[in-house]
Amino acid sequence: MELRLSEDDAKLYSKLYVSSSDISFARYCASVLLKKGWHAQPWERRGTIYQQQAAFTSALVTAYARPFTTSKGWPKLPSDMESSFDDREKALHEQLMELRHTVYAHSDSKSYSIRPWRSADFSTDIVGAPVLRITADDAKLFMSMSAKLLALIGERMESLRAATERAKSPKGIL
Repeated sequence: MELRLSEDDAKLYSKLYVSSSDISFARYCASVLLKKGWHAQPWERRGTIYQQQAAFTSALVTAYARPFTTSKGWPKLPSDMESSFDDREKALHEQLMELRHTVYAHSDSKSYSIRPWRSADFSTDIVGAPVLRITADDAKLFMSMSAKLLALIGERMESLRAATERAKSPKGIL
C-alpha cells in the first residue's frame, strides 16, 4: 500500500532518500580509494593512477557534499544529522565541504597560483594547484562517519513512514 505523506514530509522523505544514495555512492568511492591504496601525491605515482585517484576523490567529495548544500524544491538536510559526529568527524566534514566549495565543484582562486615564466627561447607556467587526494586515515574515518549518517537517515525515513501509518489507522491503532 502506498503511503501518502504530507507535502512537507514527502519533500523531506525524498531529500533523505536521495541523500542516502549520494552518501552511499561517496562510500563506494572511498572504498575503492582504500582498496587500491590511492592516496598519493601527483608525483608519487606513474601513468594514470593519479588521474584515477583524482576522479574517485572528486566523486567522493561532490557526492558527499550534495546532501548538505541547498537544492531546489527540497528542504535542507535536518541539522541534527551531523550531531552524531565526534570532533574528528566534524573536522573532516568541514574539510570536505570546504574542498567541495573551493576545489571540486568550483575552481576558487585561493586554491591556485599561476605564474607565467619565460627565458630567451622557452616559456611555461609555474602552477600551484591543490592535490586531489584523501588520506587513508581520512578515508577510513569517512567510512565510519558516513555509516552513522546513513543510519540516522534511515531512522528518520522510518519515522516518517511510521507516523503516516499511525495517522491513517483507525483511532491511531495499527
